[in-house]
Amino acid sequence: MFVELNSLGHIIISPAAEVLENQEEWGPLTRSFGCTFVIDPQNINAWTKSWKQSGKITPRSFHYFPHVKGNIRQVLEQNNMEPHEALYVTWNQQELGEAINTRVSTVLMAERWEAGNVLPDLFVTSVTRLEEELRDYLGGSMPGYFGEITATLVGRDRRPSGLRGRTIGNPPVAIDPDMQPRVKIIALGRYFPTGDDRARKHQYSQRILKSKNTKEPVLAKTLSFALKHVHSGNPFEVVTVVPPRPSGAGCLSGLQQTVREACAQSGMMTLYSPEILTCKKAYPSQKHVPFNKRAENVEGKFKARIVSSANHVVLVDDVLLSGSTCLECTRQILQAGVQYVTVIVFGFDQRVVATNDDIVLPCPNPRCTEGTMSLKFNRSNWEAFWGCSNYTSNNCRATYPWGKGLQLLNSMNRTKDIFIFEDVPF
Repeated sequence: MFVELNSLGHIIISPAAEVLENQEEWGPLTRSFGCTFVIDPQNINAWTKSWKQSGKITPRSFHYFPHVKGNIRQVLEQNNMEPHEALYVTWNQQELGEAINTRVSTVLMAERWEAGNVLPDLFVTSVTRLEEELRDYLGGSMPGYFGEITATLVGRDRRPSGLRGRTIGNPPVAIDPDMQPRVKIIALGRYFPTGDDRARKHQYSQRILKSKNTKEPVLAKTLSFALKHVHSGNPFEVVTVVPPRPSGAGCLSGLQQTVREACAQSGMMTLYSPEILTCKKAYPSQKHVPFNKRAENVEGKFKARIVSSANHVVLVDDVLLSGSTCLECTRQILQAGVQYVTVIVFGFDQRVVATNDDIVLPCPNPRCTEGTMSLKFNRSNWEAFWGCSNYTSNNCRATYPWGKGLQLLNSMNRTKDIFIFEDVPF
């Protein structure tokens, strides 16, 4: 889903040279939307002459600057746009990090995501597909990743038809060569940690965070759709979950409760077997361990009982970053006699946009001068909304619907705040 897009006013396109030749594909997009192309200066004359002769492509303007942040800010200023009104389309994954930090929404034109943990709002494989997705978006659809879309729709008590949205298949985590043919990893969406400024307004991330301690019914519904989809293509005999570290609490973790509910909703309760995996030894939390030490931190900490009767096991975890924990659990499951493991994680961890503590959504109640609005969930139907921080202390009951609060917070991102690195004078 487009986390920071309020309304589509302009498309900034940074195309690969080889795709510019397909004028039939570009024509409808440039006629339907305001577009600015960011093109390498050495190619501009040839492409401009070709497009003018064809008469099929009508971009509003061309732009020539080599740095992404400078491009985006200047295009926005030239078109009198703010970040929440623009979409950045690129074929170069290296540009995503810079583009996301300018607070515009992003689209990557590619068959698959290759490396890094910077994900765009939307993957598309062609210009034609982009135009179709944007028309659906303007018609009220929500393009993007399956988990983010489905959790939001279910939260509004709506049911998606089939499996809408894209999953993140086989993120580039280090899988041992002997395991690789037998393991598939599926991420249902993105997870923005609390250190990322998008986390506070990303409904899906807040639900994942909540599920760490208690059952999250909306995520359970989302996972139930995913389980049925995976089973229809490659039937499995067992659904299990990454076990929590030993704590002596004697109760199910929030993740275990959520997965259990998903199995019940999908009619797979007989397949749910959390007991096949146990954490046999405590270890430091992965978030406090350096990235390159995480595999070592969990090595030998899990044990799977023999499940040789199962050919295919689904393992569920909440968030994937290095993949060390779920891969160590996967290794134990394979060693217990299983042939194939599909790992499903709710979110792939994103660490891109620094938190700006100066931007807060103020309470609309004129008598509540210090209250701020934050994302909350209705306990009766689990729908998201924005509520005042002074609800408990001052009984302030001011609220915003989820969509309105999201747009108000997005509108606080301004073009003038985009930082551009300047050349140092000699």
